[in-house]
Parts: sequence; structure tokens; C-alpha cells
Amino acid sequence: MKIKHDYITNSSTTCFCGWGIQLDYIIECLPEKIKREMYNEYVEYQEIYKREKIPYEDFLEDDDVEIIDFLYRFISKENLSIESYYDADIILIGTTAGHAPKNKTINEIIEDTQIKLNELGFDQKVEYIEEAWRD
Repeated sequence: MKIKHDYITNSSTTCFCGWGIQLDYIIECLPEKIKREMYNEYVEYQEIYKREKIPYEDFLEDDDVEIIDFLYRFISKENLSIESYYDADIILIGTTAGHAPKNKTINEIIEDTQIKLNELGFDQKVEYIEEAWRD
């Protein structure tokens, strides 16, 4: 039997299996550093497509801006995984089993993930998360 060890999805199911943190609502739970980095991603995107930019304060409150996309862009650059479900009311950030370094122990992966998340301003303790949901 063949076993797939990385991210698996089809058109109706998404999953997160790994070590990380769960955030309840995107804006209120994000550290200021992350909000600023999301805005930097937004500015970069707007410059690439030669679009007008809105100020930082408006960015955080504008319902027309899909800010979750800029969170995904930033977190991915940090070599972390991110998934959201229930219309982005819950965000999972961490290291998924499929993207964990093969040359490290689980304890080393947990420690590295905790360090990365702390450097980004998160103070939650990394836990094992196993979630699956339909899109």
C-alpha cells in the first residue's frame, strides 16, 4: 500500500495535521508585527499590479480587502503552514506533518515551530492539531 505523507486535498476537503496554534478571529488575535507584515504584503501586491494603496488603519478595517490572503503570503514566506476554516473565523498556523523536516525529531519540530511563532509575536503554546473540514 502506498502512503502519502504530505498535504492531501480534493475539491471539498481541507486538513491541517501538525504542530501549531489555533487563533479564533483573525484581526483581534494577531500580533501587531504580523498585522504590519500583512500590510507590507498588501503594499507589495498593489505595487506589482500598479493599484492604489490604502493606509494601514484602513487596511485592517476594509471589508473589501481580503486580508487573509496577505496573512497566507507572509506566513508561507516564514516556512510555516496556515489553514483557515469557517469563513476564516479560525486560523491554524504551524508546521504540518507533511512539511516537517525529515531529519528532525518531533520534539525538535515542536521547539522550532514554537521559536518561529514566538519571534512573530505569538505567545500561545504549540500543540498537536489535527483538523479536517469541508470547504
